[in-house]
Amino acid sequence: MELTRRHALAGAAALAAAPLLPTAPAKAAAPMAGAVEEVLGDRISGGAVTVKYGYTAPTAQVTLHEAGHPVPDSAGVAGTQAMIALLEDAGPDDLVLCLISGGGSALMPLPVPGVTLAGCSRMKSIVRSSPF
Repeated sequence: MELTRRHALAGAAALAAAPLLPTAPAKAAAPMAGAVEEVLGDRISGGAVTVKYGYTAPTAQVTLHEAGHPVPDSAGVAGTQAMIALLEDAGPDDLVLCLISGGGSALMPLPVPGVTLAGCSRMKSIVRSSPF
């Protein structure tokens, strides 16, 4: 199939109208989500972000979760599960907008089976205290 400028413009128009689902595991996620709401709020159909404790900002349509940083905790797991649930519920016409800044390694923990959150947290503490 040959793609033409008409196909590209039709795709861009569909993308421009797609419902947005902002997600973010980041210390700056709250102000980033707030900025997305300010600019594209009429298109947001949900959202979930996880921030470091105390790093909140007002959001109207995006759900905020606070969690541990730099050491991951169970609240981070809950925030990660909320993001996964949002993504699993996303429809084929939804556009997921993943906002990235620092902090994701601690704010989006979800240990694989056989690995505990306590083990992850302990390893993170050991690595952080290393002189290397």
